[in-house]
Amino acid sequence: MKFADTHEYAALTDTQFYAYAKRVGLALPIDTCSPNLPTLRAITYAHACTIPFESSQIRLLRHHSRPTAPLALSSAAAFDQLVRAGRGGYCYFHGILLAAALRHLGYSVYLGTGAICEWNAADAAFDICQSDHMVVFVHCENKLFVVEMGNHRCSFPIEVTPGATVIAAAGETYQLRVSNIAGEDNFLLCHKWAPWVLEKTMPHGVDPENDLFLPVVHFSKKRFRPADFNALNYCLNYCPDHKLQRYLIVSKVTETFGRAVLVDLTFKRRETPEHGHLERVVHITTLHELLNILKVEFGIEWSQDEVAAAQSIFFSSIK
Repeated sequence: MKFADTHEYAALTDTQFYAYAKRVGLALPIDTCSPNLPTLRAITYAHACTIPFESSQIRLLRHHSRPTAPLALSSAAAFDQLVRAGRGGYCYFHGILLAAALRHLGYSVYLGTGAICEWNAADAAFDICQSDHMVVFVHCENKLFVVEMGNHRCSFPIEVTPGATVIAAAGETYQLRVSNIAGEDNFLLCHKWAPWVLEKTMPHGVDPENDLFLPVVHFSKKRFRPADFNALNYCLNYCPDHKLQRYLIVSKVTETFGRAVLVDLTFKRRETPEHGHLERVVHITTLHELLNILKVEFGIEWSQDEVAAAQSIFFSSIK
């Protein structure tokens, strides 16, 4: 039987890949890059440090001049938004672009889904949300790796094997653990704060293992196709209960291997001890302050529609 070749997103062209490498500041001889683990780690880290996760278009535009359809999902669309336009995006755009760049270099790549884990204080337990978060799987050196390039981006690929551990931005640790919650061959990507971060103190009951690791993403190794993500993308854009509909979230790994995160009107920058002087917490009170943080910390400049929506959502009651 013959099927249409629509089961994967296309690889970047030569011209697109050179532009992508320039966008992420890839410090590699890109003409001679080989599809090995050092190259995979370098590309993943460069991407995490330069192209921010951003929910602006979902959080803002559905409240103001809402588009009639979700943003299209394709390698070309991801390239146009994250590279050519110099913007960030949510996990689908990051996953598609990263997979397309890796395919250009000859990696065997496929895309899957994960479910974000959230602490439910009322039930004193973690909720596993809907499985609509994109993760990237890469076959490299006879091993399978997963790359998480969403809001919680892990900075580096992590081998899909129980106990695999990666030290990520701001001294945080990620570890894979087996999960049987939704069937066999499922995994939990777990996160632990850096030892010097006071936020590692957790409510009673949230850490039964007493090892300070908390679940972030629940996933399986199942392959998903562009048609699957088109359906998920519609729900993500128009489901009013979705987290990206409820919160403005912008994040990236900093140039000093820290982590910068904006959630609505609170900005936090966490760093390793040697760059501790760069840490700060800002409770934003004006639109000008919000726009300045977006530009300085994330390199993002909003459209007029986005600015108008932010004014309406966050500052309309401020006299």
